[in-house]
Amino acid sequence: MGLNYWQEQTISNSTAIDVLGVNISANASSIATLEGQMTTANSSISANTTAISTLDASLAAITQQVTVTEATNVFTCDLSLGNSFVCAITNTDAKTIAFTNIPAGITFATPIVVKIVCTAAAVVNTYPDGVVWQDGQAPVYVDAKTFYLYFMRIAAGWHSGYAGAWS
Repeated sequence: MGLNYWQEQTISNSTAIDVLGVNISANASSIATLEGQMTTANSSISANTTAISTLDASLAAITQQVTVTEATNVFTCDLSLGNSFVCAITNTDAKTIAFTNIPAGITFATPIVVKIVCTAAAVVNTYPDGVVWQDGQAPVYVDAKTFYLYFMRIAAGWHSGYAGAWS
C-alpha cells in the first residue's frame, strides 16, 4: 500500500480535495477553468522544452572543435562542420587559412574561432578573402605558443581579431 497524499470527494456539484491535510474545494466551473489553465501551462512547458533542446543542440555544434589537417601548407576550415577549429603549425613554411562551405546568411552573430597551436615559428600570409584585422595588424606567430583568431562576417568581408601568445 502506497502513501496517500490526497483524497477527492464530490459534494453537491463541487469537489473538495484534501492535499497533505489542506482542504481545497471548488465548483465545476472553477475546476474547468483551472484545467484549461493547466493545459495552457503544459503546452508552454512543452514548447519551452523543445526550445531548450534546440538551443542545447545548437550550443553543442558551436562548442565542438574541429581539428583541421594541413594539406600542402593550407588549413581549410569547413564551416559546415562547425565554427570552432584547431590548426597545428609544425613547421616554418608559409601557411594559408581558408574557409569553405560558408552558410548562406552567416552574419555578425556567427563568430568563427580558429585556434592556432604553434610548435614552430610560423608565418600565415594568406587568410580568407575580405579579412580586415583589428588595428590593421595580423598576428605574428611565435614558437611554442597558442593563438586564437576570431572572424565575424560583415557583408562580404570578415572582421577579425586575435588573442594569444600563451604557452
